[in-house]
Amino acid sequence: MPTSLTQVKGIGPATADQLAAAGIASAEELAAASSEQLAAMPSFGLARAEAVLANARKLVSNPPPALDKPKAAKPKKTRPSKKKAAKKKDKKAKPKKGKEKKAKDKKKNEKKAKDKQEKGKKDKKKKAAAKKDKKKAKKKKK
Repeated sequence: MPTSLTQVKGIGPATADQLAAAGIASAEELAAASSEQLAAMPSFGLARAEAVLANARKLVSNPPPALDKPKAAKPKKTRPSKKKAAKKKDKKAKPKKGKEKKAKDKKKNEKKAKDKQEKGKKDKKKKAAAKKDKKKAKKKKK
């Protein structure tokens, strides 16, 4: 069965029609033609003629696989090995370092906030005591 001209890289439907009008109806006939014969056609230069001929010869010598062939069956998915399954379980069982660190940081921040409040209370008590001492000192002076 002859190979269609449009299967040749660089040949579209319009160029295939021009080649058919010139007497070249298949990729095999095109591969047998000379570059000078193609270059004489209006839409071909010598460089394009040589490139198209090379593509046609390549196609004819290595035809594409037939479309009728059934596709190869995909391999069945296998279960992961026991080692991999164990590793996944270990990963799930262990908390992530990022989460642990966040929890620790949160506790530290809470502790700092408490310390700050207590320090603030102590400072207020000291100020209040200092005020009382000043008042006592004023009363003694009078």
